[in-house]
Amino acid sequence: MRIALQVMVSFIMAGLSYRYIEEPIRRGTFGTSLKSLRRSGAGSQLGLVVIVIAIILVLTSWKTDSPDPVPDAPATVSRESVQTEKLQSGCSAENHSAENTGHSAEGEGVTAIGDSVILDAAPFLEKQLPGIIIDGKVGRQMSQAEDVLDGLRAQGKLGHKIIIELGTNGVFNQSQLKSLLASLQDSRHIYLITTRVPRGWQNTVNDNLREIAGEFQNVRLIDWYSASENRNDLFYDDGVHLKPEGAQYYASFLIDAIKQDKTY
Repeated sequence: MRIALQVMVSFIMAGLSYRYIEEPIRRGTFGTSLKSLRRSGAGSQLGLVVIVIAIILVLTSWKTDSPDPVPDAPATVSRESVQTEKLQSGCSAENHSAENTGHSAEGEGVTAIGDSVILDAAPFLEKQLPGIIIDGKVGRQMSQAEDVLDGLRAQGKLGHKIIIELGTNGVFNQSQLKSLLASLQDSRHIYLITTRVPRGWQNTVNDNLREIAGEFQNVRLIDWYSASENRNDLFYDDGVHLKPEGAQYYASFLIDAIKQDKTY
């Protein structure tokens, strides 16, 4: 109904404008027409019509000012930067718990940084390693890792065991990683995780990780690339990001690899 009124008013206003304003101006008789309206009294009638139309416009606009209801948004997982000491896992009863996986609650002193992949696994890591510090951000590059770790150190949140999951979003040069690892010589152990990303830089990233990990005594390599071979069921269609069951598998794989380190 409001739309119909608005359309009707628009036509009326357009007609009045054309008859009393546009056409006289085009013919050069606007002044003469205005005097004729005043003498005939039509000007008063026209004024009344304009007032009525204005009232209608105000009423219709007032009715339409209220916003339309927003449709329910689909449930989504926030993939912004996350830094937390305790994430709510939201896992179902079918998911692994610390008891049924044999993992003890030993997350204190463990820090993990990474990109969207570590965010996928974060709830399951926290469930199996309560107290772990996780700092993940979508799109993060290896070149940003040193600043992230410096920030965690300043906050007193940098553990003596550090997991670095980076390389998903692009290649890095060896000097960047070597500089990062040299700055962490005071850490007991650093764990580098190979990446699985069906992009041109995947093999370069993994080759760099493998080569450099062997140059530092306190660095261990966790080979996610090999562990996830022929496991397309763990990934979404992009072949990078993990389904819930894939994220759970990833978390358990990391924890098992760290536990197998005799100096853990």
